[in-house]
Amino acid sequence: MVKLTLFTLICCFSFLKVREDSLAPTLMTVEITGLKNTKGHLLVTVFDQSSGFPDDEKKALTYAKVKPQAPTTKVEFQVEPNKKYAIAVLHDEDDNGKMTFGIFMPKEAFGFSNNPKVVFKKPGFEQAAFQFTGGKDFTHKIILKHP
Repeated sequence: MVKLTLFTLICCFSFLKVREDSLAPTLMTVEITGLKNTKGHLLVTVFDQSSGFPDDEKKALTYAKVKPQAPTTKVEFQVEPNKKYAIAVLHDEDDNGKMTFGIFMPKEAFGFSNNPKVVFKKPGFEQAAFQFTGGKDFTHKIILKHP
């Protein structure tokens, strides 16, 4: 009876350890291309929900402000695997912390995960969302769009 109970406890703890490891944060690399200059900063927001996407960084899961490196900038985030994410990127050339607009059009480059076509409105979360399964070599590529 003692052996059976001990075996049962070992099996339960083994299962919990496997479950814990599968939810452990994993490295997700975002590769941003299409930079025309290295002025200002890149503002990169990662969302795991539609609320706030793409421009309310307070509702984002995580956020990074990085100096651009031409022609490609890589940003790494620790996120949970097996979840859906959407990413928004702004090349904040004037460093004012938000998109700068001219007459009806943005003046700064921007991009989204999945590189959706953007004409007159921002994409929704579902257009930009992708399933992140984890893994060592996961890189999501975003190409900046210029006004």
